[in-house]
Amino acid sequence: MTMWDATLVSERVYGRRDEFMTIMAAAGIDSVDEPLEQKQLILPNETQLRKIKQLAGFESRAEYREDGKPTWSAE
Repeated sequence: MTMWDATLVSERVYGRRDEFMTIMAAAGIDSVDEPLEQKQLILPNETQLRKIKQLAGFESRAEYREDGKPTWSAE
C-alpha cells in the first residue's frame, strides 16, 4: 500500500504546500501526520477554493493573512 504526504499532494495540485487542509478534507483524514492512502480525490479548482475560503472566512496562505485574519476580509 502506498501512502502519500498531504502537503506534497497540495504542491502537486495547487503549486504550493499550504493547501494541505483541502487535501486532508477531501481524503477524510484528521491530521497531516495521518497517512494519506492512494485514491482518487475530488478537489476544488483555484477559483472554487478561493470562494470556499472566503465564505468560511479562512485563509491558509500566510501571505494573505495579517494578525491571524485574511487580508481580503471586509471588516
